[in-house]
Amino acid sequence: MTRHLRLLAHGIDYTPHSAAEGSRASALVDWLAARGHCLSVVSTSRDNGRRRSWGAAKETLIAAAHSFRPDLIAALTPSASSATAVIGAARAAGVPAWLHLEEAAPPLGVEGDFTCVSFAALDAEEQLARRGVAEREALPLAPWVDTRAIAPPDAPGPLRAAFTRAADDIVALYVGSCADERVARILIEAARAVPTRGAVLFVAAVKGPAARLLAAAQAELPRLRLLRLPLPNELGDLLGAADIHLLPMKADADEPLLPARLASLLASGRPIVASLPATGLPRGLGHAVVMSPPTGPAFAAAIVDLAARPAERLSRGLAARRAAEDYFAKERVLRRLERRLVALAERRAA
Repeated sequence: MTRHLRLLAHGIDYTPHSAAEGSRASALVDWLAARGHCLSVVSTSRDNGRRRSWGAAKETLIAAAHSFRPDLIAALTPSASSATAVIGAARAAGVPAWLHLEEAAPPLGVEGDFTCVSFAALDAEEQLARRGVAEREALPLAPWVDTRAIAPPDAPGPLRAAFTRAADDIVALYVGSCADERVARILIEAARAVPTRGAVLFVAAVKGPAARLLAAAQAELPRLRLLRLPLPNELGDLLGAADIHLLPMKADADEPLLPARLASLLASGRPIVASLPATGLPRGLGHAVVMSPPTGPAFAAAIVDLAARPAERLSRGLAARRAAEDYFAKERVLRRLERRLVALAERRAA
């Protein structure tokens, strides 16, 4: 039986059971609570429109630790000042300090001062080493995805029917930020390069400055559809409406919807055409991903070739789903984190 922890957490705008963008830290807290752990959250707040100072946050945490008596104090995707406050409060309370970071989290400068640093990213090991976290304190994690919320559909849904023309259309889907114009240009060039009367339909659900380039291109490209970026609770339905996912470049650092973009695409059970460097892929994902140079014509060629091979699409989609369940499933990743936190608490108690 897993020991139930008393955990004091700080450093997030916490909304319980939130489905809002950027709520992965809140989802982590909710998951720990559902596992039976006792949590107290000191959320960042605003005083007269400004964040609390480091000193005020530290005093609040020390007071909360005195009354709550936690086994650990956590900084969840914090600012540098919030992280420093957690370190000070943990030292004052004589308990371990745990720092959790997600993909694209900026360096804080204090990572090496924590008892445990977990990092959920494809390159977590490299990130932790680069930030001066010793191997004993480091916990590299896969960027988790809820494989129950995002899963292959049993049958085509109404969303797919809304933007396809024929039952045999092959939907090549891009979902995400379009702050980088190179992403939009690759998609536009690829849509130009496929046969006008062919089966491949490009669908882009985007936001960001470069989205206007896609909107302007729609008028001249009959095989291109532009959608709004989905809400988090709509993401599973949209990803399941694709036949092929597109990942022309690495996800933008400021993209809150898909901090684990690759994991989300894999969970939908669809093959991916990507330009990620081979070093950016965990072992075992090769059969799920078709690698392509980051140019429109190269992407178009890879997509058209895959569109013409239904058996290959099926096998690659099955491999994608297996990879999501083996590497990125939320329960698998967070239970590994839970085991480390329990071990920290038990080591202190001993």
